[in-house]
Amino acid sequence: MIMKHGPRIPSRRLFLRLLLAGWALLGIIRMAYFLRRFGEESLQMDFAAFYTAGEALNNGLSPYVNYITRDPPIWDGVDVFQHSRFLYPPLAAALFQPIALLPYAVAKYLWMLLNLISIGCSLFITVKTINFEIDLESMLILVAFSITFHPLLALLERGQIDGLTLLMVTLAIGLMVTRNSSHADVVAGFLWGMATLIKLHCVYIVPFLLVRRRWAVAGGYALGLSGIALLSLIMSPYLSLEYLQKELPRIARFGEGGTEAMKLPAEVIQARRAWLPEGYTQKDGVVYRVESLRAISNASLARGLGAALRRIGLELHLSVLSALIFLGFFTGIWRWQICRRLPSRLEILGEGMYWQNALVLILLSAPLTWVMNTVWLLPIAASILCAYAASRDRTSDAGRDLALILGALGLLMAWAPDFIPSLLMGTQLAQAKYLISEALVVVSLILMIETGLNRTIDCHGQANAPAFPQP
Repeated sequence: MIMKHGPRIPSRRLFLRLLLAGWALLGIIRMAYFLRRFGEESLQMDFAAFYTAGEALNNGLSPYVNYITRDPPIWDGVDVFQHSRFLYPPLAAALFQPIALLPYAVAKYLWMLLNLISIGCSLFITVKTINFEIDLESMLILVAFSITFHPLLALLERGQIDGLTLLMVTLAIGLMVTRNSSHADVVAGFLWGMATLIKLHCVYIVPFLLVRRRWAVAGGYALGLSGIALLSLIMSPYLSLEYLQKELPRIARFGEGGTEAMKLPAEVIQARRAWLPEGYTQKDGVVYRVESLRAISNASLARGLGAALRRIGLELHLSVLSALIFLGFFTGIWRWQICRRLPSRLEILGEGMYWQNALVLILLSAPLTWVMNTVWLLPIAASILCAYAASRDRTSDAGRDLALILGALGLLMAWAPDFIPSLLMGTQLAQAKYLISEALVVVSLILMIETGLNRTIDCHGQANAPAFPQP
């Protein structure tokens, strides 16, 4: 009997696969450890604010008030103000009512699982969107890189919602890039509207939609926001008006903080923590650490620049500063599009990178971008891997090679645990770790779009390339 064997895998490639599989396996084991640790000991303070908002609504109360003195108390475990730490519209609070029916200790695990599933789905959608014929090595790299991505730990430890918003915007980009249909564009716009409900700075996508003349997406966005506003008014008219007139101006100015006059009496907070060690609190009758992971927190140029301006005595409203920074970035991108006569439709990978670049500019410009928000960078790793795989079949290109190097450096800087940049760059410069990472990724994506555009012009000529509409 003759045994037939498939083609033999070269020993170097086999070793690489084993190395990557080991990295991925260790990453999964490490993640399981942190899931258990955060579930048992960490308050997950951002999720506590979401859960408490849903809890308040379930009791017929406003999600914007701190009910620490109520019996039993409805308190997130850290809020020291008369107002709550919930920042989003009332309809967003309603989304947390079902999970707030569960005991908090159970809801925490479910929330972490939802975030991980959402991020995994976002990566899968990105791979399908850009037509990446992913091989085993690339898949292992993507899995290992994502599961060990440092901001992912910060996301889970704080219990933020960025995994779910990433899924929404990734679905929207997928529909915009792959479906040449007005119906798909309207759905994509609606998804952007839903993301804006949860992350208000997603509104910055609108100028990009307008200059690319994605009218159906912009229409879907307007329809989505209008539907959200109408549903909010129907479900909770009083709360919606209160949010617009009272809560939103406060949030725009102070975030979840406030003035000394807004604080609760110190004895009220002390009464809840009197018997607890320093750094601990309680939620739903269970004692937790206030935080289980420290990280470099800022990923917003607006916050960094605002802090620098305050040091020289110049106070500028954070929302205004954010809008000015975004206007500067957007104007630069718009001028580049006009000068390069960017086609109304790029090839698939370039089109996907264009909208991913818009996401990174939103992160840089937004007034409240934190370390956990940078999980939005993860799908870009799939795009860069796809560009690298495609480059192996083409002649050498200095611009493309530089773009790949800058993109890899930017992603690796975001991926690395915070102590590594501190050792390499010093503590002060390391505080700008995520700003530098985002800037490198922006430059990388623009260079890669340029490379694809040059290749199209070389193949078809400038006259045949559909011009980007000029103002």
